[in-house]
Amino acid sequence: MPLDFDGLTYSWDGRPLFQDFALSVAENSVVALLGTSGCGKTTLLRLIAGTLKGSGTGNSPGPGPGAGRAAEGWGPGRISFIFQEPRLFPWHSALENVALPLRSRLGVVKARERALHFLRLVGLAGKEREFPDKLSGGERQRVSIARAFAFPAPLVLMDEPFQSLDLPLRIQLMDATLELLKAEPRTVLAVTHDPREAIYLADRAVVIAGRPVRKVADETIDLSRNDRAYSSAASAGIEARLFAALTERTE
Repeated sequence: MPLDFDGLTYSWDGRPLFQDFALSVAENSVVALLGTSGCGKTTLLRLIAGTLKGSGTGNSPGPGPGAGRAAEGWGPGRISFIFQEPRLFPWHSALENVALPLRSRLGVVKARERALHFLRLVGLAGKEREFPDKLSGGERQRVSIARAFAFPAPLVLMDEPFQSLDLPLRIQLMDATLELLKAEPRTVLAVTHDPREAIYLADRAVVIAGRPVRKVADETIDLSRNDRAYSSAASAGIEARLFAALTERTE
């Protein structure tokens, strides 16, 4: 099911941050949402997730752009969120962190089986019983990604989960995310400030700016996996246009 809303309105500090804002994300596609720091990217994710209340219409999953109600087709348990930091329970192992949200749906045994499967998909075979303090920062974020995708939600929201990682590790985790999407396709809205990351990961990139927020660029990324590589010149045109949109002064 796609994510689709229109007329989103939300004010912050007495001024409209979003006013009649619209966005569509096709089913089982990945859309990267780009913008400078403080432009409203994370706020938009929170509105979609329903942890902030806005007004508008559409099939958004919570009380955000649905005028305070869960709209038809989206409701509790149909969304996963990957944060900038892993947010793991320190008293639970990697396996338990991934399995815990699944238990009420699948039962203890099947939840553990599914958690093991997704931990292996993100390259953590052999680390399942380690506690977060025994894992590296990259490994902790792998657990967080495995947890989000192991939960059978059709919509995944990603709030810059790769931003604090060095480039080789960032690419590894984006590759792990792409493998998870290949195994079980989802609709994904991924916030980033990096055009290269958007090109590597997404099917489409939307740049937002201004106050009230508006879309200043909307690029379809129709490139092969090889042409998306950081060393490829094939994506230079898209990268230049996204960078120009990011650096354009917008009131």
